[in-house]
Amino acid sequence: MKQSNIYIIGVPEPQEEVQGLEKPFEEIMTEHFPDLGEKNVTQAQRVPNKMNSKRSTPRHVVITMANINDKARILKAARDRELPTQDLPLEYQTHQARRKWNEVYKVMQSKGMNPRILYPARLSLKK
Repeated sequence: MKQSNIYIIGVPEPQEEVQGLEKPFEEIMTEHFPDLGEKNVTQAQRVPNKMNSKRSTPRHVVITMANINDKARILKAARDRELPTQDLPLEYQTHQARRKWNEVYKVMQSKGMNPRILYPARLSLKK
């Protein structure tokens, strides 16, 4: 592990105005990992710095830990607890949607076109 950064996804934007970014991190850590003890946070910030009005999801929070070993302990505890993630349903849905484009993709390739399948499931043509 080279960096001591932890990314937190899904923290609502208005919370930081009232209580800062370190407070939600401490609440999450005490809720999920009460036995880890003291965690030293050096810096907490939103990424990217500017708010995009077209984006409906909140920006990610980057927490910089004072010690890389703190990050290692947190990640190890998260793996041991097997916290639920949102990766599998999204990947499965994307895979199914891309599979529907397979025949169209092959026909376009046979006609000399250069189709590309973009995320999540859009077809783009490049000549």
